[in-house]
Amino acid sequence: MRDRLKSCEVFRDNRSIPSVSEKGKTYQIDNKEKEEIACIRVDNCVFKQTDGKKCDYLFEIEGRKK
Repeated sequence: MRDRLKSCEVFRDNRSIPSVSEKGKTYQIDNKEKEEIACIRVDNCVFKQTDGKKCDYLFEIEGRKK
C-alpha cells in the first residue's frame, strides 16, 4: 500500500500554503510551521472509480501523522 501511495503523490514538500484544485474548487492548508506535507490523489489513483464514493485528495502532515 505504501508504494501505491507514493505513486499517487501530487507533491511532498514544505510549501507555505499547499493547495489542490478540482472542478472549480480549491482546498488549501495554512502551513505556518513549514512542516512537510504530502498531497495524495485518492480518487482514481489509490482507489479506482468502481470503488464507490471517496474524497479526491488527502493531505498528510508528516510530523503529525494525521
